[in-house]
Amino acid sequence: MATNATDAPTAHGSTTAAPILSAPKGSLAARLRPASYFPEPGTAAAWDAAQWRYALCQAEARSANSAADRSPNDDTRARREAADAAEDEAHQALIDMSAPHMQALLWKLLFVLTPDSDGFSHQWSAQFLQPIVDDAMRLSATSAQRTRLHSEWTSARALYIEAREGEMAAGAANDVAGEERWTKRRFVAEDALMATPSPDAAAFAFKYVVAHGNGRETDDWNDMLEAEAVRFAQEEA
Repeated sequence: MATNATDAPTAHGSTTAAPILSAPKGSLAARLRPASYFPEPGTAAAWDAAQWRYALCQAEARSANSAADRSPNDDTRARREAADAAEDEAHQALIDMSAPHMQALLWKLLFVLTPDSDGFSHQWSAQFLQPIVDDAMRLSATSAQRTRLHSEWTSARALYIEAREGEMAAGAANDVAGEERWTKRRFVAEDALMATPSPDAAAFAFKYVVAHGNGRETDDWNDMLEAEAVRFAQEEA
């Protein structure tokens, strides 16, 4: 890669650019909705697609440079120049792209912190480093938010389990009045549980079982469950 990192880098992203992935003409993938090949910015799918594009550009750059070294002429030099530019652009796109997870941030950090042959890391411009700083701040905030959500979820789940177990124990003891009290508490605990955002897929699965387990038929929380299912699907993508 030939980027001069001390200079202010040029952003190469564009909403009008060609899709990162192109499905073969006439294939099943080509008949799927176009959004499949325009990964949502900031998602793991977008990062993986950009990494794939960068890997392809690296391979072409190596081939073009080898050809230019073996047989230097106008054509091979032009190919090398175009390939190096494409590699730089693909790499810069990864730097500018929002890191969707810590592994992506680590990839960026390893690039800027790996020392040169003299044992010192390169002196990068503030503009070049800003996307990486933004990633670190955003992922740190996301981690803190997930910790809070886990705490809230654990409390809501504990209250639900307490109410459900109390209801079942009162029913087993034929305590009608006690069972009615616990049932009312369970209804309140269920609503609170469903209103608490699921911090992970296991929590979402627990909610689904509460709503539809043992043949229970209720659509009170279907909209909430659907919204969370979409959120987890996007995060996985």
